[in-house]
Amino acid sequence: MVVFAAFVTLFGQAPVEPKLGPTHRIETPEALSFAAEPGGHRFVATFMDSSVRIYDAATLKKIKVFRGHPFPPHACAWSKDGRYIATGDESARVFVWDLKTGQRIMQFRDHTKGIQNLSFNQDGSMLVSTGNDDVLKLYDLKTKKLVRTIDANGGGIYGAEFAPRVNIIATATLSEGARIYSPTGTIIYKMNNNAGGAYDCDYNAAGTMLITAGKDSNLVLWDPKNATRLGTMRGHEDQVLHVAMAPSGRVAASSSDDRTVRVWDTKAFKEIGKLEQQDTQGSPVRFTGDGKWLLSMDIGNQMEVTQIIPPQPAPEPPKPAKHRRHRR
Repeated sequence: MVVFAAFVTLFGQAPVEPKLGPTHRIETPEALSFAAEPGGHRFVATFMDSSVRIYDAATLKKIKVFRGHPFPPHACAWSKDGRYIATGDESARVFVWDLKTGQRIMQFRDHTKGIQNLSFNQDGSMLVSTGNDDVLKLYDLKTKKLVRTIDANGGGIYGAEFAPRVNIIATATLSEGARIYSPTGTIIYKMNNNAGGAYDCDYNAAGTMLITAGKDSNLVLWDPKNATRLGTMRGHEDQVLHVAMAPSGRVAASSSDDRTVRVWDTKAFKEIGKLEQQDTQGSPVRFTGDGKWLLSMDIGNQMEVTQIIPPQPAPEPPKPAKHRRHRR
């Protein structure tokens, strides 16, 4: 008690460890992927009935529905400026939608197999896609053209994410665990971590941490600037298929074939919560942009929205230093 009182006196309040709050459920078709509105509480979800829907996590209300995919879309992304979403389906089609008008404004079909993952870069000028054909496709959204194909050369690429603030791309691979690519296709780092490789990866909002989901049932946290392993989180009983970081980077969530979604404190490298009876093939997971909600899908095809306490938003960017003028 003396130590606690001293801490409160010195810093004003005791540190609050994150935990899970109540879970709310929404009756939907089977959800395949989620993407969050930057900084907000809306999110986009794709479904087995081939629909794309926008929801409000705070009210649980459906806001908008997009239709047009001939096959179920397994990937989606929300641009950092909040203007566009991208979706990709089993027929290898990638659509880009204008959120304001609800219109499809671009379509690409350059992969030879279904789309696995999509990610916009920081300024929304580029989109990267990964497919079951083991390649990355890089699109220039200003010219609406494919500008580069990056062949994994048997690496077994699954997820791919543009890093926040810089144009480099992290990929989850079965050969190493993770690779960092430049937009020209040069491999900057290989991160050998999980035995058997990794199925997914994600950055925190600041881009200072990268987490990988391992085939060996473990999660590994990295400093992506120099490919340094920061720690490992263990607890799943089967391979980890999906992973997401809260914008703050303090909390991560993962799903596995063991039918659980587990939530982790990335500072203490420990499990802080678990959702049971989740999707049998690994629930999609994502945090809302305000860090208040975790999205997942249960075994009965109900979409779950779980509160995160306290919220885990992105930290405020540092303010530029003010320089004092010197009198002459």
